[in-house]
Amino acid sequence: MLLFITGSRDGTADLLFDKLNDFAFRFNYDIFDEYQIIIENDYWKITNPAGIEISSNTAKNCFWWKAFNFDILNIKNMYLKEEIKYIYRELYSYFLLFKSIKGTTPYFHKKYGKLTLVKIAKEFFIVPDTSVGWGKLMKKTILKNKNIVAKSLTSGLITTDKALFTTEVNLEKLDLNYPWYLQEKIEATDDITTFICGDNLFTFSRNRKELVGLDWRNQNDFFDDDQKWVPYELTKKEMNSIRSFAKKIRVEWGRIDFLKSNDELIFLEYNANGQFFFLDTKNQYGLKDAVVEYLRK
Repeated sequence: MLLFITGSRDGTADLLFDKLNDFAFRFNYDIFDEYQIIIENDYWKITNPAGIEISSNTAKNCFWWKAFNFDILNIKNMYLKEEIKYIYRELYSYFLLFKSIKGTTPYFHKKYGKLTLVKIAKEFFIVPDTSVGWGKLMKKTILKNKNIVAKSLTSGLITTDKALFTTEVNLEKLDLNYPWYLQEKIEATDDITTFICGDNLFTFSRNRKELVGLDWRNQNDFFDDDQKWVPYELTKKEMNSIRSFAKKIRVEWGRIDFLKSNDELIFLEYNANGQFFFLDTKNQYGLKDAVVEYLRK
C-alpha cells in the first residue's frame, strides 16, 4: 500500500485518486484531526474517517505531494502546528530510512540549491550566466553590462498574495542591500519543459509569441482544459543529456525547464516537485496513466 501524504484541497491529488483509491491511503495534513494515528518504537498506524487503515505492516512506500501548501484553517496555535508537521515529517522519514519513497523528497532543494544544480547542468546543457547575492560585490557580477532578469529562489510570496515571477531588471537600479537571484536574459522562441516520471520523459513546448511578460507561469492555469502546451520531440542528444543530468543528481521525478533559442535548449532550472497535469490536461499523451503506473509500480 502507498501512503500518499498531501492536503485535502490539492487538485493534483484529486485527479490521481480516481485511479489510486484501491492502492493508496491519502493522509491530508490540513484536516489532520479527521484521522487517528499512533507511532511507537517499532510500529505505527493511521485510520481515516471511513475506518480504512494503513500501518507499518501494510505500507510499502510513500509519496509526498505538497502536504504543507495548505494551512490548517481551524488551528492558530503555532506550537501545535509545528508539532503536527513534525509527526508528518516523522512518518516520511520512516520511509526514507526503512522502506522506499516515490517521487522526490520535499527537502531536495534544501540540500541542493539552484546554483548547485545550474553548475551540474553545465556539464550537459547550455546554461545562462547566473548570479546570487547582495552588497557591493554584486556590482562586479558577470552579468554586468548584460540584459538580466530577476527570479525567486524560494518561490515564496513577496506579500500575502503576490509572487515574484521572472522580471527584466536594471542592475544599476536594484537595491543591493537585499538578496537577488539574477540571470542573463535569453531571447527565446519557446518554453520547453520535460517532466521526468520514472523511465518516462514527457516533453512539451509552448510558443512565447503571445506571452505577456517573460514568465509563462504568470498566465498559466495549472488545471485549465485549454491545451496550451504541445508535445515536443527531443533529439537523441537532448534525451541523453536529460537522462544523464537526472542520473547525476539521482532523481527519477521532477520537471526541468528550458528555453529554446537558435534551436538549442537553454537550461533554466530543475523543479523537484513541480506541477505536471497542465502539460496533458486530458491525458491525450498518457501522462496521467504514466504517473499512476509509476506510483503503483
